Amino acid sequence: MNRNVTLAVRAAAGAAAAGVVGMAGCRSFTQWEMDRQTGELYHFNWWNYYQRACQRLTDQQTAEALQDFEVCLGLRPGATYPEKRDMWRARTYGMHFLEGYFPNREAGICCYLLGQNDRAIEFLETSLRQKPSGRAKHYLNLARARHLAGRSLPPPTVTIASEAESPWTRTRSRTVAGEAQSAGLVRFVRINGRPLFSELAEARRPYRSEIPLTPGTNTVTVEAEDLLGRRVARSVAWIADWQPPVFQVRRVERDGAVWNVLGRCTDNEGLAVLTINGLERFRA
Repeated sequence: MNRNVTLAVRAAAGAAAAGVVGMAGCRSFTQWEMDRQTGELYHFNWWNYYQRACQRLTDQQTAEALQDFEVCLGLRPGATYPEKRDMWRARTYGMHFLEGYFPNREAGICCYLLGQNDRAIEFLETSLRQKPSGRAKHYLNLARARHLAGRSLPPPTVTIASEAESPWTRTRSRTVAGEAQSAGLVRFVRINGRPLFSELAEARRPYRSEIPLTPGTNTVTVEAEDLLGRRVARSVAWIADWQPPVFQVRRVERDGAVWNVLGRCTDNEGLAVLTINGLERFRA
């Protein structure tokens, strides 16, 4: 019994060891290799520097992370072959890929955190030209806001294209459209307090939204906010009238060759025009 148990244990241990070896052989190449004590790399490919840079940025070693990102981009010596383009999948060798390679973006973030604002904007704009990402847009907004801070700039403006239209409507919804502008770059456009989706602040931000209406007066407020936190709002009012006028004929009397019609006409939003036999009898 003991011998059988011992053999079984040895067999299981052997199978486990084989599994570990198999896993090690399939280990992703994207795992950078370095001395955990000194941080020194064992290999010097651009992806090794990139992985270490990301880890250093996570560990708040921002200056060291920036140096590694610069090595990836060929701005510093070290990598055997630099790779200067941001991309979602970067080929390393053969059929191997590194998912999410953004050295320009991450270098820009490092520069922003280190107070190197002009370099941050340059790196982040390069990243967006090569491969847009929400992370790059977020930090570019922050860097541009810092760049604009303290400047004397004209306030933002909002235009509503539908202001010239009649306020009266019998439709169930209406489109509000226009444009917000600011030298401080428009970050948000809100319609009745609800922000429209946007990621990157721009000098001119056109907007368009379908607004559901309720009976009676509907006030729509469009608000714009720029990177400096300055806000401006403009409103337009629409009157949704879904019920037709009510006409009541109370009495018809003949007066010689003339017929007199007596009655009452009402409307919940007010009468505009009343005609009888094509002749206008009332106008508001």
